[in-house]
Amino acid sequence: LCIVYIHEGEYYMNGYMTTKEAAKKWKISIRQVQNHCRNGRIPGLQRVGTNYLIPENALKPKYTYVCEMIDIKKSFSGIYALSGINFSLEMGEVHALLGENGAGKSTLIKVLGGIYKPDSGTIKINGQEVEINGVSDAQEKGIGIIHQEIVLVPYLTVAQNLFLGREIKTKFGTVDMRETNRRAGEMLANLGVNIHPDTLVESLTIAQQQMVEIVKAVSFDGRIIVMDEPTSSLSNDEVEQLFGIIERLKAKQVSIIYISHRMEELFRISDRVTIIRDGAYVGTKKTSETNANELVAMMVG
Repeated sequence: LCIVYIHEGEYYMNGYMTTKEAAKKWKISIRQVQNHCRNGRIPGLQRVGTNYLIPENALKPKYTYVCEMIDIKKSFSGIYALSGINFSLEMGEVHALLGENGAGKSTLIKVLGGIYKPDSGTIKINGQEVEINGVSDAQEKGIGIIHQEIVLVPYLTVAQNLFLGREIKTKFGTVDMRETNRRAGEMLANLGVNIHPDTLVESLTIAQQQMVEIVKAVSFDGRIIVMDEPTSSLSNDEVEQLFGIIERLKAKQVSIIYISHRMEELFRISDRVTIIRDGAYVGTKKTSETNANELVAMMVG
């Protein structure tokens, strides 16, 4: 007979441990334990309401990250742009990538996005070692990159851009704009983006175009979204809109790599920060356990 009891808001059961206790035992974050629970990686798991109870003898699952980049190296004309970078990403996490100009941030992201092939190193997606052969392959693996330069087609509508290259056809082989607009409207609404699908992209603000880019990335079943300096051209109100979308993505367990030089943004929205300097890995910190002075010192050496 298993008896469930509550103490200080936590559910307990004989022979089981809470997610907090499992995190302490396995030396990982509570978020990681919760991700293991949601993805069925722990045998004998019990659920009470929204709480998970884990068998006391359960072993720590081997798989932890949705994305790992291990000892990534990339050179151009014999000069290393990346010389052994390590980076990991948890499910539903915002992980900031920090470094001065020329540190290697963009090169690392282009390796993940299939634009560059690494000279050496390992990339794992959902615990499986993979090769990323081009941008389309990266998209198929759930990786979407929102570049600083908007790559939407300005003279097409929002809906046409969302379905560019994968047009919805009628039985006669023509583009079904009614269905295209309907589906695009659903995609925009799912992320709380208040833009009509038949609006021409050229009439949108930079912030609105970024939001369309994010919706497009997620529509490819993107589970890993990279945002490269997304607030550089945005007003304060537009930044707030972007942060709202990021929170909705996190709630859907989408993971975000966030590149920015604005410290106040990193401390507001990121869970962890990885610092790279001169193409080399310096370290990773939990955002809640560091400060701006420490991060700057790690950036400049």
